[in-house]
This record gives sequence, structure tokens and C-alpha cells, in this order.
Amino acid sequence: MHSGIRAIRTHQGLVYYRAFVLFLLMLFFALSCTTIAASETNIAIVPESYFMKSGEYIDISILIDPHTPIAGAQLDILYDKDIFVVEDIDEGDFFKQNGDSTVFITGTNDESKGKITGLFGVSLGRSDIDKMGNFATVKLKVLDNGGHGTITLSNVILSDAVGNKVPVTIKNAYIEVRNDQATSPMTGSGGGGGASGSSGEKVENIKIRESDNRYVHSGTLVTYYFEENENPIHSVSYMPLKNAGVIACTVESLKDTSALVSLDPDGIVYKNINIWIGNAGYAAKDNMDNISITFKVSKSWTHSNNVDPESVYLNHYNEGRWISRDTQITGQTEEHFLFEAKIPGFSSFAIAADIPDKMVLDERADNNVNVVSLKEDRSSSDTKQNENNLDGELPEELAQNSSIFIYLSLLIIFFTRHKIAEK
Repeated sequence: MHSGIRAIRTHQGLVYYRAFVLFLLMLFFALSCTTIAASETNIAIVPESYFMKSGEYIDISILIDPHTPIAGAQLDILYDKDIFVVEDIDEGDFFKQNGDSTVFITGTNDESKGKITGLFGVSLGRSDIDKMGNFATVKLKVLDNGGHGTITLSNVILSDAVGNKVPVTIKNAYIEVRNDQATSPMTGSGGGGGASGSSGEKVENIKIRESDNRYVHSGTLVTYYFEENENPIHSVSYMPLKNAGVIACTVESLKDTSALVSLDPDGIVYKNINIWIGNAGYAAKDNMDNISITFKVSKSWTHSNNVDPESVYLNHYNEGRWISRDTQITGQTEEHFLFEAKIPGFSSFAIAADIPDKMVLDERADNNVNVVSLKEDRSSSDTKQNENNLDGELPEELAQNSSIFIYLSLLIIFFTRHKIAEK
């Protein structure tokens, strides 16, 4: 009987053991699949989603974020022929990152099918590319037809230095085209009538719009750079708290106060700007931290407006009011002063400075106000104070000092008498 029980227990043990081994194998397989998926190289069209109006132009970029070093790339692009027209195709900087020579073929564009075939690029150098970059830029014009336009990558082949095909994850683009006066979902408000740009800003108020795209990894500082001369913003950076894929940052340098705000900014204004990150809802506290902006201010502007560079600051429009953000001067070039500001989020901004004293005095003079110098103001104040003293009234500070003097005098008299009495 005991041997039978031992046999049953042995059998149960084998069953549990086999189940445990099977569980470990399944867990290993699942982890292996996760590792394989995570190891794929990412290729994405940016911006991934966008809002446009008919007649506008858009530059889409094909970003490659390698997990394995890449030596060559080939792909096709499909686009909605009823919504877009391809204006131009240019090579990006992906294969040029190490200074190597490249071969780039723009492929063949069949407008009747809405398809670009045979887009090809390869590095002729010895080094493979392992950093994210733009493989190609395609300039599109939006036709008068409204609707939802998609841009899709197909037949994507990425290879390493020995010709092995590299696994890829593809992200395509979705663009909404509107013919009415609706505003962008990025802001939710047009800020007044008139045609709207991608952010909801009035088109006629936008002097220049510049965008940059970065692949966003949690815990890795991401920095966007801007190079247009008319754009006062040099860079925008933040610490991502979540993985987000490719995220675009757009800066609009404006001709006047943004149509998205309800009042003029404080101080003497150098530039008005809008800054947006990603789609609506992305620029939230749970997605990013430690946000900073670097910008430049022309020395000729500070000189002509009698502005002290130390008084320059970034004005941020938030919840219906302008707020001066912590701004530091970080250096200078031959033509510009350089600054850095810390901000909590993105919206409309104004680079401004404190109004110089001379401008305040001139404004008072224009309003027929008797203007005196600061020195004269102080003299008048001192004269008035002396007149008050003649009336027997002591200033508060002087009265306090007199009381202390009296107490010290009494203590000295007390101790002196005590010494005499001892003798």
C-alpha cells in the first residue's frame, strides 16, 4: 500500500514538474518574442498626423531609427493622388552623418497611381549608420479636395554592411485636409476669424514656421534644433517620461501678437512666437519634465531700444494671462545675445524686456506730467523728510535708534554707580 502511495506521489510530482518546465518554456518564448520585437529598427513618416488646409505645402520626412547599423535603404511611398501632388524629393542626412559619400536615387513618381517606387540610398563609406536621421524629404502640395489623406511606406528593405536584411517597424502618416475655417485640433481655438495655419494661428500673422522631429525615448533628453534666421528660437528640450515614438516640435515666428491670446504681452516685445509639441494632449505633465528653451535676441534691437540684456525674459501666455518665466543670459555671438528659459508647457510666447527708464520718462512727458530725474526725486523726498523732522516727528528708524541709545546710557550709569558704592 505504501509503495502505491509513493507511486502516486511520484506521478503527481512528475506532472507538477512537467507543468513547471512547460510554464518556463512559454515564459522564455514570450520574453524572446518581446526582445525580438523591441530590437526592430523603426522607420516612420513624420509628422505622423497633421492638420492642413487646401493649397498649403508640407514637407514629410522619412526617419530611420536604427537598432542595427544600417548601410542601405530602399522603399516605395504610396500617397492619395486625389489629395496630394508631389513637388520634390530630396536626400536627407541619414547616410551622411559620418561624412561619407552616398548614392541617392529619387525613384519614379507615378501621379496616376499616387506611388513613388524605387527610392534608394546607400553609404559608400566603411562605417554603418547607427544614429537616427532623415533618409529622405518629400515635399507635397495639398489640392483643393478635402478629406483624409494617408501616406504609406511599402516594400521597405533596410540592410546592414554585409547585405543582410534588417527587421523594421513601420509607422505611416495620416493627414486631415479641410476646406473650411475650422481650426487645428492641436489648439482647439482659432483665436478669432480668418484663415488658420496648422496650429490655429492666422496665416497672415505667421512670418515663418519651422519644425523638427525627434524619436522620443523615456528617460533620454530630447532636443529640437532650429536654424532659420528669422526664427529667434534656437532649441527646445525636455525629459520624456514615456516612450512616444517620433514627435514633432513646431515653432511659429509671428509678425504681431498671436491671434490665440486675448491681451498684449507685457514689456517691450522683441518677438511673438507659438511653440507646439506633438498632437493635442501630448504636452502634458505626465509626459514630460524639465522643459527649457534657448533663444537669441539681436544686439541691434537692444541698442536701438536702450534695452539692458539682463532685463530680457520669456513671457508665457497661460490660462488667460502673461507670466514671466525664469530666464538667464547664457552668452553672446557677434550679432546676438543668447538666453535660456525654463517653462512648464507650450503655447504662445513673447520674448520681451523691461521697459527702459528713459521710455517711461518720455511717456510721462508726452502725457504733460512734470518729469524730474531720479536724483531730483530723491532730493525732494529728503527735503520733505527734513520738514517732517522739524515738526517734531521722528522717522521710525531714527526713533528706534534713539530708544536703544537711551537704554544703553541708563545701563552705563547704573554700573558706574554700583562700582562707586563698592569702593
